[in-house]
Amino acid sequence: MSDRYKDTPIEDPKRYFRPNMATDAIVFAILNTDYTNKDLYSGELHVLLIKRDAVQSSGKERPDRGYWALPGGFVAAGESLEDCVIRELVEETSIDFKSLQKEGSLELTQLKTYSNPKRDAWNFDNNVALGQQRQTMSTAFLVNVPNSSFTLTLAKSDRFLRNSRALHLDMDIFMYALFNEWQAIDESIPYDWKKLENKKDANKYLTEKFNVDVTKDVEINEHLPTFVDNERFIDINAKDFSDASAAAFVPVKDILEGKIEKKRLAFDHNDILKDAVNFFAKQIMTEPLAFSLCEKEFTLAEVRGVYQAFWDIAYGFNKIEVGNFQNKFLKLEDVYSNRVLVQTGKRKEQNRFSLNDKGALIKDKGGPAKLFKLNKNLSSFNLAIAPPKKR
Repeated sequence: MSDRYKDTPIEDPKRYFRPNMATDAIVFAILNTDYTNKDLYSGELHVLLIKRDAVQSSGKERPDRGYWALPGGFVAAGESLEDCVIRELVEETSIDFKSLQKEGSLELTQLKTYSNPKRDAWNFDNNVALGQQRQTMSTAFLVNVPNSSFTLTLAKSDRFLRNSRALHLDMDIFMYALFNEWQAIDESIPYDWKKLENKKDANKYLTEKFNVDVTKDVEINEHLPTFVDNERFIDINAKDFSDASAAAFVPVKDILEGKIEKKRLAFDHNDILKDAVNFFAKQIMTEPLAFSLCEKEFTLAEVRGVYQAFWDIAYGFNKIEVGNFQNKFLKLEDVYSNRVLVQTGKRKEQNRFSLNDKGALIKDKGGPAKLFKLNKNLSSFNLAIAPPKKR
């Protein structure tokens, strides 16, 4: 920075009012917490929330303490908005967003800056001396990471399997849960369980080698997630939350319908969430934003699940006709007439699970699905992918 910008602090608060600056994060995930609803086979839209537990240094409660809210907080001195939103996510949840950012699987999209003077309870009024007034502006960011980045955080044996038809069975999550127990059996066991993906029947392998069946309840330590059976949110059960007492993935539909504790989110976060859903639902029609929630190599079913989850909330469509969707995407080109999707020549085992009539966990039918990747230079589609018209 040029020295000519290094001036003395502002001495005239009557003329130069400085508001507080904050950031808020919208982290979406496609999860299924209702295995009885066949319309949600591809998963339901969730958002990451924290429960506010903020207290001032004087001991006085900060506004909306005890309410669920989007993760976020005040920008620190010398910090960019982008750095702030990632720092707050790391501090308030158990998910290592910094590592996701370093490995290139995190995508930040600035949504909007919210500046209504009455947007929070720390507002200024005529009874407050100039220079002591408070007004908080916040810039909201979509923080998109592949859906499977949360599987380690969300693993919980039987109940997660029953509700995870949006995700393929990632054996890492079970290995992580049982790692300490197996180390006691055999200290030579490596902390690299990818080899199980090559097993034709990974569960049989686990049962024979370690006497563990992943379709049964498995005891895990307190640092891993727990689920509340009478709620639809998924508690990630982390510790050391700074000024948050809990963090969880909550169905967006429940939030917007007021079916959460205290009926609403803190501050204007309901408005921010609505804006984020509508922005995402609109952008995925013409731009490859939906793929930011998928791995670099993905199946068409995984992409369809993202579209279906957002269109369900934004437009009321919770079931996309598979054939039409796949045909559209396979033929879809960018503005330079290049195909949007590139076949990798590989396939991915679906490994989806559901319950049969007797309540037993079974593997759903369906062979390995083709894996695709995006055209490297893709920026926008040449034709819009729009939801079907209501009949």
